Amino acid sequence: MPDRLSEKDIERFWSKVDIRGQEECWPWVAKSRSWKGYGLIKHSSGANIVASRISCFLAHGAPPSNAAYTLHSCDNPSCCNPAHLRWGTPKDNVTDAMERNRHVRPPRCQNVPAWEEKRRNAMPKGKAVWNQSLDETTVRKIWELHFQNKNVSEIASITGCKKHAVSDVCQGRTWRHLADAPSLERLKTGGVRRGYNQFS
Repeated sequence: MPDRLSEKDIERFWSKVDIRGQEECWPWVAKSRSWKGYGLIKHSSGANIVASRISCFLAHGAPPSNAAYTLHSCDNPSCCNPAHLRWGTPKDNVTDAMERNRHVRPPRCQNVPAWEEKRRNAMPKGKAVWNQSLDETTVRKIWELHFQNKNVSEIASITGCKKHAVSDVCQGRTWRHLADAPSLERLKTGGVRRGYNQFS
């Protein structure tokens, strides 16, 4: 938001607003809009500014902080009627949305098997993980040693792998997408004990 607007800026701004009755919305009539429907106008400095922020600035002064939102009492993004506008915090904006049933809550995925399965399936696995240091051959060797009751340190020494990578494989946190991966119950019978801390 600029510190000040020239008379030319202000005149050009109001020429793009359909000024109606005091209680009505004053819609932005220019074509330039954000994807959410807020009017946009280019300031003489070259910056694009949301139209309702300029209206709020002209009527109510500068925003109390750079993080301040322009809140619409009418819920109309294109409205520039100063009577419908006020400065507020992001929290104020969310509170307004919840009071007017415009706030869309994200779906709760915890403890919902279908969502958990969808989340797991969408995650990269095996070599697709950007920092993966193992391959399928090494993973199968780790399982083999695990079922020979080797511990983390022993398996890491034999395979040359990091201890935390060995622990993740043996406890079923990684590489369970392979068709021949042991079940979690089977993994519990091996030599790597649960609760291993890679930083210990």
